[in-house]
Amino acid sequence: RKFDIVKLIHSSPILYGRGTRVWIVKDNVGKFYILKDSWIISPNSTSEIEMIKHIEKTINDDPEGFLYKHSCPTYFIGQECVHSTDMIRGRLDKPATRLQRRIVTGTIGDPITSFRSRAEFVSVCLDLVNVLEFLSKKAHVIHGDLSINNILINRSQRRALAGAVSHNTRSVPSAVVPSAAVDSPHQVYGGTMDHIECSGMLIDCDFMRFQDQPSHQTSGTLPFMPLESLWMSPNTPFTHRAGHDLEGLLSTIITVCNYTSGPAGQLRAPLPGDEDMLINVWFTKEKRRYLACLKSIHLEAFDEAIQPSLPKYWEDFAPFIQRLIDVT
Repeated sequence: RKFDIVKLIHSSPILYGRGTRVWIVKDNVGKFYILKDSWIISPNSTSEIEMIKHIEKTINDDPEGFLYKHSCPTYFIGQECVHSTDMIRGRLDKPATRLQRRIVTGTIGDPITSFRSRAEFVSVCLDLVNVLEFLSKKAHVIHGDLSINNILINRSQRRALAGAVSHNTRSVPSAVVPSAAVDSPHQVYGGTMDHIECSGMLIDCDFMRFQDQPSHQTSGTLPFMPLESLWMSPNTPFTHRAGHDLEGLLSTIITVCNYTSGPAGQLRAPLPGDEDMLINVWFTKEKRRYLACLKSIHLEAFDEAIQPSLPKYWEDFAPFIQRLIDVT
């Protein structure tokens, strides 16, 4: 199949690692997809293509799977090895072989920061909790790299979903958001309270692994990595558990609540003292154990280390974030 490139939406900013690049592409009938190109380490990588196929099969085979079809990527076409670094190194010293993998998937989602109201943001987070539970209990896989870049909002229409619910299918747990936690009519922040079909969606299955399967190393994006994996040496065998994915989601929620001041990607306006926000160090420290110490202190002392920096838009969310910290 041939695809026309529409737009580059991600390019790795560093000269080492996977060198991942992501495009929006269009096929010959006008349908849009995501094309991902990356260089993965050959001996130590799980196959993202096989993981997505496994999840799709689980969703199709499980009676409740239709509830999660909009929360996971859909596989269309891919190639495990386009090129190999072994082909160009010749007699040079050979570090671990890297393989170039290309994969075309759908659906195209919107960034998590594009939420249109606090109600939608909460709904998306609940979807993510439910799909993580489904992946863990039914597909027996762990995501392994839950972060702000790997969470999208899928706004595809889901009208067929409502009609598919039957008497033998459980409903997904929902949360009742108190009036204090919804968009206040006394303060205008933009966005909309109109009902728009959407769901939380996970992407980037590079670091997925089967549950209880030890990995040769820890994985994740530093600011969002769970404390236990930050404390471990990077090359120490590590078993990533479902609770670690929830911890990554918690870090994402805290990040969104700290650095946005309204819906539709509104970033907080620079204010005097913002450079002293304690949570800033989550994104500036490279030493893992030092970051683990600081992050654990901040979470333990939430009411003093994180809550005072929350923008007004999120002030009434503070009690709920504290409860999430307590249970995570």
